[in-house]
Amino acid sequence: MLKHHPFQKLGNPELDKDHRTTNPKVVRRYQELRYGSIMIMSDQDTDGSHIKGLVINFIHSYWP
Repeated sequence: MLKHHPFQKLGNPELDKDHRTTNPKVVRRYQELRYGSIMIMSDQDTDGSHIKGLVINFIHSYWP
């Protein structure tokens, strides 16, 4: 995921839906965010663990 250019990810329908849902913006103060925490609910199998890692990696790479 990190090796792709950010504009390549914009055409992904899953990431586009997540982007519209969370409405992330570059904010200077964390008090301006619309939410206080993010809960990742994934399956307990290896696929769910992999998806959870991808979501955490995506969030950390764009909003460290």
